[in-house]
Amino acid sequence: MADLRRFAGLSRVEAVRLLAPSLPKGPARATAWKLQVLESGRPVSAWLEATVRESVVAVMADVYGVSPHTVRRSWFSAFPEHVHLLTPEAARPGPPGHQET
Repeated sequence: MADLRRFAGLSRVEAVRLLAPSLPKGPARATAWKLQVLESGRPVSAWLEATVRESVVAVMADVYGVSPHTVRRSWFSAFPEHVHLLTPEAARPGPPGHQET
């Protein structure tokens, strides 16, 4: 995750300054500490909820100048156990027996 930020030419503080206005406020707000935790290979619990996570992925992609897919791949490499969390909600299959109309 840190490589995406560094390749974008941003320090952690600069990245948070750019991420913060577009991310939810409250517990899910962007902070340098949360970004450091994420980049250190530890999950940020406030960013695991589906809608928040997708916001974080989309905003990181925009700020870092990459596609959301690239951010998801980087997230998966850092957190292989979260692969089920990184599939966009719209692409996830419904429960067994559920059919799209």
